Amino acid sequence: TAGATVTVTNNVTVKVTVKDASTLALLENARVLIEAGSGGDLGVGVDILTGLTNGSGILQTTTFNYTNDQPVTGSVRRASAGYGTLYKPNAIVGTITSAGLDITILLTSDD
Repeated sequence: TAGATVTVTNNVTVKVTVKDASTLALLENARVLIEAGSGGDLGVGVDILTGLTNGSGILQTTTFNYTNDQPVTGSVRRASAGYGTLYKPNAIVGTITSAGLDITILLTSDD
């Protein structure tokens, strides 16, 4: 149709898996925060993924609308005594591409 604009969305998966650095056990209830970094379509600091990992140590979304490569930054931690072992925070740095983002973070216990 003349004058119409068509926007094609390409939803990709953004997935974080969190494990104990020494045992490689999957960590439930680790707090994940991923934000847009400098250089992509999103403004710096826009939340992309935030929440707690599930029983399989995973937090993910399958609906990130990919338009161009998006650099990301963030962190993972488990610092609530009610969840068991406490862990030191660890940084997330990466880029969401047309294939999405699938990253594994290893946390060190905070003894």
